[in-house]
Amino acid sequence: MDTTIRVADPAGENTGSSRIGTRRGESFASDQVRGWPYLVNVVHLLEERTFDPPRGVDIEHNGRWWTGTQTAWRLCDDARGWMADCSWTEQCDWGPGKYLTMLPPQRVRVTD
Repeated sequence: MDTTIRVADPAGENTGSSRIGTRRGESFASDQVRGWPYLVNVVHLLEERTFDPPRGVDIEHNGRWWTGTQTAWRLCDDARGWMADCSWTEQCDWGPGKYLTMLPPQRVRVTD
């Protein structure tokens, strides 16, 4: 597959082919992400298994389980293994907050 996912590394750990992003017109290489002030690890998508339509799942976030959906399993070329592509909405102080992220299998359980 020819898909590239850029993973932010705010801790500054250099764990792979990292580049330093820049701000406000500074020069940067073509494989960097404009506007990111920290290291970025390039991660390639090796395999994706999609659900069409998305399946219902419970998602663990901040010690609570939330109802959401899973659209795919994704395997990248880093050490994380298979990750679930999920979305859910939870109530925040300002109103409903929508989350779209990849999670490890331990934080996802099927509800269907």
